[in-house]
Amino acid sequence: MSGTARNLPARLETGGGALRGILVTLAGGLLVLVGLVGLFLPAPGVALIALGLSVLSTRFEAPRRWLDSVQRGVTKLRSLRR
Repeated sequence: MSGTARNLPARLETGGGALRGILVTLAGGLLVLVGLVGLFLPAPGVALIALGLSVLSTRFEAPRRWLDSVQRGVTKLRSLRR
């Protein structure tokens, strides 16, 4: 058994590894894609897009910045309502 195959579960537990990155990217991308389709169909499109971006933000900086910007906008809108 190679060292890579033996260490795979330990790397996944600590949050590292290429497999976790691929799975996060696929899951987040799929959620965003279904969310975009959901904007035109009776489905919670905006919620799925936000969920997909939050999944992607665990691995990538750009979705994290987008979510931070949306959060600031929502906070600003809430303060205007009061």
